[in-house]
Amino acid sequence: MASTRGLVLVTGANGFIGARVVEAFLAANYSVRAASGAKTQPTLVPDITSPGAFDNAVHGVKAIAHLATPVDFSNTNVDYVIGSAVQGTVGILQSAMKEPSVESFVYMSSIVAVRGRGSQWEGRGVTEKDWNTEAEETLAKSGSNVTGHQIYGVSKVKAERAFWDFREKNAGKIKFSMTAVNPVWVAGPPLIMPEDPEKLSDTAIIAYRIMNSEDVPPVGPGNGTHVDVRDVARMILFAVQNKQVADGERFIAGGNGNFANVQAYRDLLRKHYPGRSDIIGEGEPGKGYLPDYSEPADARRVDASKAAKATGQGWIPFDKTILDAAKAYERYF
Repeated sequence: MASTRGLVLVTGANGFIGARVVEAFLAANYSVRAASGAKTQPTLVPDITSPGAFDNAVHGVKAIAHLATPVDFSNTNVDYVIGSAVQGTVGILQSAMKEPSVESFVYMSSIVAVRGRGSQWEGRGVTEKDWNTEAEETLAKSGSNVTGHQIYGVSKVKAERAFWDFREKNAGKIKFSMTAVNPVWVAGPPLIMPEDPEKLSDTAIIAYRIMNSEDVPPVGPGNGTHVDVRDVARMILFAVQNKQVADGERFIAGGNGNFANVQAYRDLLRKHYPGRSDIIGEGEPGKGYLPDYSEPADARRVDASKAAKATGQGWIPFDKTILDAAKAYERYF
């Protein structure tokens, strides 16, 4: 059997993004150790917050792609979601520090760690230099009306801060590269299709809900700059393969040319699925987005030119992302 480029640990490997990350590493001739909370996965890490939880999982690996984090927008347990994200990130870094084989570590953060939802973010482009400084205040003000999205936002801010704080506190001791990838709204075709479409990722499910004539609010989830799940996987692979370029860097994944809203989903799907045009609500055709999916002047824009320049590659277009997902969802209808 031909040798591979090395062994990579992927946490959260059974998730929407995780499965595509595993696929990307396998296609690039790496061996993969998949870790998740699902008992059907090859490597089980029962509680990512336990001390030493990842010690066995990191043994002998060349690289780590840490994706595991609670992503359930219906979960409003503040302490659990935030605690799991932070403790899981610090815990796996501690395990990596003890494993001499580790050469690179990629943490999947989020655009919500970069920017918030307030008016100060509108009409300007955010870059990797920005941080979401409003998330915790917004969460505190929400009281009993807190939402899963607000908790998730704080968890990603705190976890990424902990990631970089760990690097600073252990400067001179860490022997591996450290990179954060911050995706915008992730859509596209899942690699693993659940039997029940309600088990689709909270971000990937938007296209399915619209195809299924479900009520999707015109504002909220599904509105803003998108990135294809396959591009997120590509960026994580890039960071591992180019550690001299990626070490100590954040990369926003997804940028201009993929700005869309729920109406854009509707218009695109009605055009390409005329047989379901009566099922897919018409809404207000063309409203709220530009024909080329570029970012409106007053939008919360993102500047992902850093990633595009580093990789020499742009982003999968929004229409391909959604239509490839729709093709995968045809089995449900």
